[in-house]
Amino acid sequence: MAENEPNETNETSSGEGNESDQLQATLPQTLEDLENLVQSRVAQEREKFSGLDEYKQRADQAQALTVERDELVERIRVMEQDQKLRQLRNDIAAEFGLDADLLRGESAEEIQAHATSIRKYFPAVPNVPSNGRAPYETVRDDPAREAVKNLFTN
Repeated sequence: MAENEPNETNETSSGEGNESDQLQATLPQTLEDLENLVQSRVAQEREKFSGLDEYKQRADQAQALTVERDELVERIRVMEQDQKLRQLRNDIAAEFGLDADLLRGESAEEIQAHATSIRKYFPAVPNVPSNGRAPYETVRDDPAREAVKNLFTN
C-alpha cells in the first residue's frame, strides 16, 4: 500500500502541472497579446450593451407618451366637469326664467342661491296680454303708419 500512495501524489501533482501549463498557454506572452485580449473583451462587453441606447430611447418615448396621456386625461376631466356645470346652469336658469350666462357658482347650491338672489332683485317679467299678437306686429299693421310710409316712399 505504501507504493500506491506516492503514485496518487504523482498523479495529483502531474494534474496540477497540466492546469498550470494550460493557464500559461492562455496568458498573453507579450504586451501586444495583452492589448489584443483587452480589446476583444471590451468589444464583447460593448456588444452586450449595443441595444441599450435603443432601449433608453424607447423608454424616453414611453415616458413622454405617459405624460401626454396624463395631461389629456386631465383635460378631458376638466372639460366634462365644465360641461356638467354648464348643463346645471342651463337647467337652473330655465327653472328661474333667467339667462344661464347670468348665473355663477361651482355647485348646484351656489348656482341656485345666485339665481334666487337675482330673482329677488329682478322679479319675473309680467305677461302682458296682446290678443295673440306680438307688440311689433301691432305697430307694423297700423294703417296710419302704412300711409306715412307710402307717402315718403313714392
